[in-house]
Amino acid sequence: MQPDHLARVARLHEHVFGPGRFARTAFRVREMTTADLELSAVVMRGHDLLGAVTMSPISIGDLPAYLLGPIAVAVSDQRAGVGQALMAHALAAADAVGQTAVILVGDPPFYRPFGFAPAAPRSIGLPGPVDPGRLLVRQAPGQPPPAGEVRLR
Repeated sequence: MQPDHLARVARLHEHVFGPGRFARTAFRVREMTTADLELSAVVMRGHDLLGAVTMSPISIGDLPAYLLGPIAVAVSDQRAGVGQALMAHALAAADAVGQTAVILVGDPPFYRPFGFAPAAPRSIGLPGPVDPGRLLVRQAPGQPPPAGEVRLR
């Protein structure tokens, strides 16, 4: 993702998620940090933005990690594989830099094929309420499960 994409990505988020997005805990975490543009990505068709995924560096306790999301796809292009392509790119980029854990808040059936599983109950503290069944984690092989409060990195 390039810096000149950011305004267009913000408009996509507005269109896809609406004004209520700012009340969501994951958006509150993202307000604490700046997206890592090297790991974040967009899908374009010509000059049209079809989708975007953001990866934000965080720490969970003392463990460096990433918060994945939001992942947003234009309504006209949903169910066309754009989301899966964005996920594959973001996770490959995180693996390439040696990530230890990636967390997100989302639907387990969609994210399970990408290696995400529910976080251990009450193991990860976020600055707001989250449905515990939707707090998902993907940890690097051989790493202990992340635990602690989410904070800036």
